[in-house]
Amino acid sequence: MMALHTLVPVISLGLLLIWKPVHSLDRNGENVCSTIKSASERYLAQTSYQSSYTSSCGFLWLNRCRRYRTKYRNVVRYRTVYSTDYVCCDGYAAPRGSNECSEPICAPACINGRCEGPNLCVCDEQFHGPTCEYNCDLEIDNCETVDCTNVMDSVCIKCLYDISDEIKAYDLVDGVCKQRCSWRSDSKSCYPGTCTSPQGVPSCACANGFQSDPNCMRITEAPTVSHCSVLLQNDDVSNGISTSDFSCQDSQESPSPIYSSLRGNGLAVNWQTRFTGPSSATYPFPYYVNDFRVGVISAAVNWRILRGEKTKYRNVVRYRTVYSTDYVCCDGYAAPHGSNECSEPICAPACINGRCEGPNLCVCDEQFHGPTCEYNCDSEIDNCETVDCTNNMDSVCIKCLYDISDEIKAYDLVDDVCKQRCSWRSDSKSCYPGSCTSPQGVPSCACANGFQSDPNCMRITEAPMVSHCSVLLQNDDVSNGISTSDFSCQDSQESPSPIYSSLRGNGLAVNWQTRFTGPSSATYPFPYYVNDFRVGVISAAVNWRILRGGIAVANGSIDCKLNHDKDDPNLSSHSCTRYGQLTEPLQHSDK
Repeated sequence: MMALHTLVPVISLGLLLIWKPVHSLDRNGENVCSTIKSASERYLAQTSYQSSYTSSCGFLWLNRCRRYRTKYRNVVRYRTVYSTDYVCCDGYAAPRGSNECSEPICAPACINGRCEGPNLCVCDEQFHGPTCEYNCDLEIDNCETVDCTNVMDSVCIKCLYDISDEIKAYDLVDGVCKQRCSWRSDSKSCYPGTCTSPQGVPSCACANGFQSDPNCMRITEAPTVSHCSVLLQNDDVSNGISTSDFSCQDSQESPSPIYSSLRGNGLAVNWQTRFTGPSSATYPFPYYVNDFRVGVISAAVNWRILRGEKTKYRNVVRYRTVYSTDYVCCDGYAAPHGSNECSEPICAPACINGRCEGPNLCVCDEQFHGPTCEYNCDSEIDNCETVDCTNNMDSVCIKCLYDISDEIKAYDLVDDVCKQRCSWRSDSKSCYPGSCTSPQGVPSCACANGFQSDPNCMRITEAPMVSHCSVLLQNDDVSNGISTSDFSCQDSQESPSPIYSSLRGNGLAVNWQTRFTGPSSATYPFPYYVNDFRVGVISAAVNWRILRGGIAVANGSIDCKLNHDKDDPNLSSHSCTRYGQLTEPLQHSDK
């Protein structure tokens, strides 16, 4: 018999689980922004419906009736759900494995630099451009600072050794550093003389008697010999026997021979000489020359004996001056260790509370003063702008507030104290029209005649000049001009003269001419803080009253409108004619 075997297939299943950590952003971290997300969500909801059915009804339940009942079923519905998602703000990303948005994004990426902020590339040296894509040559002759604006253009914006507008070794011309006359060994100093630098090539114009080799240091003019004489002797000078005197001032190239019947055995020579170089008044020192001296350092008289056509020679020891140029750092400067440039200023003694900015020039830290910034003292002095502290206990004012120029100032600096002077300021006095003095720092006015200091000579104490004034007493208005009686009104305002008339008038017609003339600018010149001054009449009026038995029973005023005000006074003569009605009928014996 054969046995039947049942084959059962076996399938092996392998399950690989991969765990990937998910980092959520710190919602309170820097550069983290929130966004609202919406999504459609499916869910089951229960709903009711009416289902019909039949049942027995009626008499003896013999009929069938349709009835309804409520049933429920599940239906699929959708709703919108919202969630807050935290993401990195635009321009930032979270590094791998981090929950902080600390990595800025530059798009496009920085080519030769690093991304320091959203689309902000900080370029490596020599590279420029939005993505550091431009590489241009930074080597420009004698240039300290280069600006590279595009891939083909390097522009110098500051030359080497540019210390100030005056102290510099090169001039920046059209982006190129052109050499100028200076202290440097590769340039020219040209002293004594003048130096120019056309096209960046220093050139010397030396003083008379000097030659450029290369810096006007070669003397081509001989000293001045004011006296020279030779004594031919037949014994030494102490004996003084049989001397014969000759002059030796002839040219050194072809000296005149000395002829004498004396057979001398020695020469006694006497001379006086001097070399005078150009003065600093004619050739002022440039900033890189501290001192210049020139003069005679050695002198000698040469002699020879001629016998027939033969000349005898002998060896003598003489001295001559030879010149060599040695280059050292100018006074006040030193070369830093390992450098061949004198770029380090020297302050001796050293700056204590500041930094050395030039030879023995300390720039002090705030509140410190003195040659080496050694003094620390209070800088608060009344009305003082600049304080100098000379020792630990003493603050000295060296410039007052509002000190604009020698003339335009609000205070005078007297014995290190700011004393007030006449000025434009409201806490001082202007004293115009008049003159102003400031004894002991207290401004005082001497006002022009007719003006009083209250407080600045602006109070007028003198009345205008009335060149004409008359009053017509009328018994009707001026247009009728009936029964007028003319009187003068030029008496003092304080005690006017009464008007007597047999006419019982009911009105007054007044005519006057007046003017006020102030002091002229020729007598009182404008101080710098006064631009204009005008004074004149701006209004006028005649006052009247009726006296009856010594008692005023009526009074009034007749005004004259001038169309002027205190900002625009009437500078010329003022004439006015006006009519005024009396408010009380005149009676006999009225004044």
